[in-house]
Amino acid sequence: MQFPSLFLLALKYLLRYRRRYLFLAAALCIGFGIVTVIVTQKDGMVESVYDSAQSHYAGDIVLEGLDKDSERERHMDFGTVSSIIKAIDDSGIRYTHIVKRMILMSYERLYYNGASLDLKYTVGIDWDNEKGYLASLVWRDGVYDKLADDTIYISAPIASRLGAVRGDSLVMEVLTRYDQKNTGSFVIGGIIEDYSLFGFYKIYVSRKTLNRLAEFEEEDASHVGIFLPAKTDVDDARDAVYQELRQWINVAPPPQDRDEWGVQKDESWSGIRVFPLTLDVYLSEVSQILEAMNLLTYFLYVVMLLIILVSAVVTYRLILHERVRELGTMRAIGFKGRDIRLVLILEALVLATLSLIAGVVLSLAVNGALSRLSFTWIPSFEIFMKNGRLAARYSGGPLAFNALAVYSMLVMAVWFPAFAASRQHLPEMLTAGPKG
Repeated sequence: MQFPSLFLLALKYLLRYRRRYLFLAAALCIGFGIVTVIVTQKDGMVESVYDSAQSHYAGDIVLEGLDKDSERERHMDFGTVSSIIKAIDDSGIRYTHIVKRMILMSYERLYYNGASLDLKYTVGIDWDNEKGYLASLVWRDGVYDKLADDTIYISAPIASRLGAVRGDSLVMEVLTRYDQKNTGSFVIGGIIEDYSLFGFYKIYVSRKTLNRLAEFEEEDASHVGIFLPAKTDVDDARDAVYQELRQWINVAPPPQDRDEWGVQKDESWSGIRVFPLTLDVYLSEVSQILEAMNLLTYFLYVVMLLIILVSAVVTYRLILHERVRELGTMRAIGFKGRDIRLVLILEALVLATLSLIAGVVLSLAVNGALSRLSFTWIPSFEIFMKNGRLAARYSGGPLAFNALAVYSMLVMAVWFPAFAASRQHLPEMLTAGPKG
């Protein structure tokens, strides 16, 4: 019999026995919905962590310099920075853009209207080179029109603590490379809505201005960041840059995690040494949490498949026992055994498709509810969120893989009872099964 006719027949039987399929449909919908929520939330957390770290550390690959001859250890002179840029170009890697930053991570303080606040991250950036990054931030009350050397961007927690608003003037104190204090006056050009672990006490100013305050040369930097078009190319690109860079300056072998990096930093050297780092090194502790989430996902994934398998086996044993006379009638009027099995499998596939669609809708509802909840009461959990809320990430690959696994499990559960039912002796099937 032709496939279109068998497909229409499967739809007719699925509609007729819809009540018998309710339990299996519910199991498919709820199981797939729960796993989809877990997978999309986990992927959303991974993406949030990576995006936050990428913007904070200035790239997918970061060349960080440590200077033993300076009180401010994070520092690279113009010659070192130029060598890094040349090595990147000579390595032949593909990148979207390169940024240079001066990042100070201690001793900085802001003063405003009699109040003061210690900073965690003071970031010197090049305004023109990082317009795209600045445009991607979430701003409170817009951005100040004029970008100048005395402009400062502060995070919302800092603004709240100081009671400052856009357009106010404040004073920043820094410790110079010679262990002396220096101050500069700045105008708040914008307030960034960033409550994450990276952005809580973080400000942005002009790199050249920050260098002058810390008594570095204007073109010096502490970090050179490389943004890549594909995250899968990170390790190969880092190694290529390292091989070029080692010919010109003192550069450490690429560390695999933060512990190895810590050992490298404890080694003895003079002058400036450059460390080629990826975000996995910076986030090695966070990666352990994400790996634990992966294990939970795999466990629930197996549980879901087992529930679907058991539900399908039980459901189809009951349904086929009730429908044995109907299947015998189909054989009596000319249906072959393979046609009967195909009809039953098509019923299962259509049921699975409708249930999986319902499961996706269920996951959207659950993820929507989760996105409205605040988890700021969990210390440092903001790193896993976007703008203070959980953000699920739906990706075609994982969804398709999960759906394929459900289809495969369901077909396997249906095939064996369907094969056994379609192979019974016709007289037994027409009399509603063997008498016992």
